[in-house]
Amino acid sequence: MHLQTFPKFRNVHEGRDIVLVASGVTGDRYKIKDAIHIGVNRSFQLGIPMDYVFIQDYSGKTKEYIDELDTYRVGKCQKFYGLTTEWINDPERTIPESHAIKAKALRYRTDWADIPGFQPQFAYDISTQPLGCFGSIVFPALQFALWTHPKRIYLVGCDCTTNGYSYDKNDKNFLPVNTIIEAYKKFKQFAQKYYPDVEIISINPVGLKGIFKDEFYN
Repeated sequence: MHLQTFPKFRNVHEGRDIVLVASGVTGDRYKIKDAIHIGVNRSFQLGIPMDYVFIQDYSGKTKEYIDELDTYRVGKCQKFYGLTTEWINDPERTIPESHAIKAKALRYRTDWADIPGFQPQFAYDISTQPLGCFGSIVFPALQFALWTHPKRIYLVGCDCTTNGYSYDKNDKNFLPVNTIIEAYKKFKQFAQKYYPDVEIISINPVGLKGIFKDEFYN
């Protein structure tokens, strides 16, 4: 599967800037121009023209917006519809193939953090390895971003809090904040080892403050 999905994207954005947009409250406050945009989940609804969008868990709120995403920026935005490989037999998690066909989405697999004794790993060669999940769609998207070898990766809306979402600040989430923050620290080490020339910048950080280079916008 990955040999069909990822090889053509290797180093494709070398020298460019990438903005990874998540759905945290700060997701609509940044000032970065001339960049490639990667969205996760419903951040594509922020009005930012996304070049890529990643989703992978159909059992959550994905059903509320997937029809809209299927037809979002046809021919301009490449969708990636992931498949989780967790131990639990829950077909509700799997995004139906009918949606992938309609969206012309590329498929990928993740590892998973909930298998007893299993330790997720970030993938260097995403054309042959499952993408490290660590409990958040952001991490597969980040591994893809590194694979394209940009100059900089800006983290936008990656708040790592339970304070709601950019699209609904009253809709509290159940993110395991401490676990996810530790995964970001591991990702920093991974990126520094394999892509030391790629700068990672956190925009208006909340939970991630002090981990990457921080920049603040009103």
